[in-house]
Amino acid sequence: MQQAVFISMIAGVLSAGLYGVFTPGSLLLAPMMFIAPMPLMVAGLGWHPLLAALGGLFGCLVVSFVIGSKVALGFGLAVALPAWLTVLGVLALMRRLPAGAPALATGRVIGAYVLGGFAAYATATLLVGALSVNVSFDGFEQALSRTFERMLASMARQSPGLPLDADTIARMSGIFVSVFVPLWAGIIAAMLAFSLWLALRVLRRGERLPFTPPPAYAVSLPRESLIGFIGALILAQAPGYAGFVGAAAAAAIGVLFLLNGLAYLHWRTRGQAARPLMLGLAWLALLLFLPTALVFSFVGGLDAAFDFRRSGDPSNPQI
Repeated sequence: MQQAVFISMIAGVLSAGLYGVFTPGSLLLAPMMFIAPMPLMVAGLGWHPLLAALGGLFGCLVVSFVIGSKVALGFGLAVALPAWLTVLGVLALMRRLPAGAPALATGRVIGAYVLGGFAAYATATLLVGALSVNVSFDGFEQALSRTFERMLASMARQSPGLPLDADTIARMSGIFVSVFVPLWAGIIAAMLAFSLWLALRVLRRGERLPFTPPPAYAVSLPRESLIGFIGALILAQAPGYAGFVGAAAAAAIGVLFLLNGLAYLHWRTRGQAARPLMLGLAWLALLLFLPTALVFSFVGGLDAAFDFRRSGDPSNPQI
């Protein structure tokens, strides 16, 4: 019992630290947020799901004590709760899959239910957060715009040389409001997917996994994801919270297409001598030249539509 509590506390504190609770405002450490759910997933998958839930509660308490209850609520919705739900979903899914199932078939099921669940959760979380601010969509947009304008005005006061007059602040605020929802939906979906991948790697090296996962490059999205993406784009044109949900869902699924495209590249280069160089250049281009993400998303969408990986299983068992 004491060991379980200790593991939960460590996982919660690490998640809170990666979320930025101890280094608020640090741009250099901001990317660490992408693996904030990972310690909770490690505790839940490697020991017991209850440890992920308990660790999430510890993390919320740490965030609330250091920063405040509102930020703690955000941590709970964006990190703790989805980490616990991911643990429950992955364990339940892997128990139901037949032993010795082909890696590509298992990867397609994981893509449909786990990655699809990430997109659904990201959309639902943003909707709940927006409704908690204001049940009127116009009121939510105005509150978001005022928050951003205050932030820009504060920056202008601290740095008088910045060209931030009233008209510039108003234009930038309009742009911010329009991109905020899809941006955060994509961030949440990517954060959960990357944290799960890293947690599986850590647990596999430590021999703590209760199941054998398929290689990461065997995970793929089903054709239905294209229907969901097109439907979300159409819904995004609607006014009010309907368009809000459509924009969030389209962005989250778009990020999943990006991950699907990267998985296809890793699968396609198996056994090639120049594989490390090709993968290195691809990741470097993705990090330095953001439009590359559109290319990988397009490839991921094509792979979902035509299932380029359907012939044969990957031979490399590494994640």
